[in-house]
Amino acid sequence: MKTMPLPIPPGRLPLLQGVRAAAGPLPPGGPPRPLTVQRLVNTTGRVMVARQPLLIGYAHRGKTVNVIVEDTHFRVVHNGTELAVFPRTSDKPVTRIKAWPSRQSREPRQESLEDGPSSKS
Repeated sequence: MKTMPLPIPPGRLPLLQGVRAAAGPLPPGGPPRPLTVQRLVNTTGRVMVARQPLLIGYAHRGKTVNVIVEDTHFRVVHNGTELAVFPRTSDKPVTRIKAWPSRQSREPRQESLEDGPSSKS
């Protein structure tokens, strides 16, 4: 949580409906929880988190696993079972939270009449 500046000029504040003054400061936040991301294990048994490849194993191909991102480690969990713990070797930020299936696993699109050979080839 953080405090944001109010984008309304002070002269317009009395015109707002249902506004009340704050009773006091915001309560302190709890301890920060580690970030959890989801990844789809690829056909070679790997996932990528923060540009760091993690080898989960061939037995887990195609599964969606949760990776708990901590300061010094990545913990890989599937259905409540911890599969592996990896040391964090990169200091890159985690920018993707959800896993998406690869394009090969999606349904192929229907062919159209324009899908013939190109006249330029």
